[in-house]
Amino acid sequence: MVISAIEQENEQPGARPTRAPGGAPRRRRRVGWFLFLLPSLVLVVVFFVVPFLLNVPFAFTQWTAYSPVIRFNGLDNFAFLWQNGTLQNAIIVTLGYAVVAMTVQNVAAMSLALTLRKTTAVNSLFRSIFFLPVLISPLAAGFIWRAIVDPSGPMNQVIGLVIPGFNYAWLGHPVSALVTVAFIDGWKWSGIATL
Repeated sequence: MVISAIEQENEQPGARPTRAPGGAPRRRRRVGWFLFLLPSLVLVVVFFVVPFLLNVPFAFTQWTAYSPVIRFNGLDNFAFLWQNGTLQNAIIVTLGYAVVAMTVQNVAAMSLALTLRKTTAVNSLFRSIFFLPVLISPLAAGFIWRAIVDPSGPMNQVIGLVIPGFNYAWLGHPVSALVTVAFIDGWKWSGIATL
């Protein structure tokens, strides 16, 4: 009698089963997920969160490595950066870099994803090829692209076929250097977004 009442209660709409699918109790499954995440969570907290929090007070101090005295100066550092114009320039450069890199990455990734969405042998090969830039170390990619955008490199030579005598230092001017490096960064990580 008691067992049939419990079964009826579990069969009612909105009633929560006492066990999750697969037979494991819900609490044990939650603990299992937490234990699975625990190592990476500890690494993030120890190597990123704690050092960040320990360094926050230094933003409100005046100190150099040559002085043993650390003096509290409040918001003077932020006021100096704002009045100096350094902060505004850094914000503009960062936003410009982010817009160019994300635009290149998303356009390239969406185009590749739509082109390679069907599973064929050829598409599988090209998926692997387009994922290769993600696997290349940033240092190696930097050296390769520095050679490509060099004034005597292949990029200027190809453009020189269309515009005779074309010679431009892509990394020699602030705006073109920012756009070039952001483009390369977007290209490098577009393989992950494609997946």
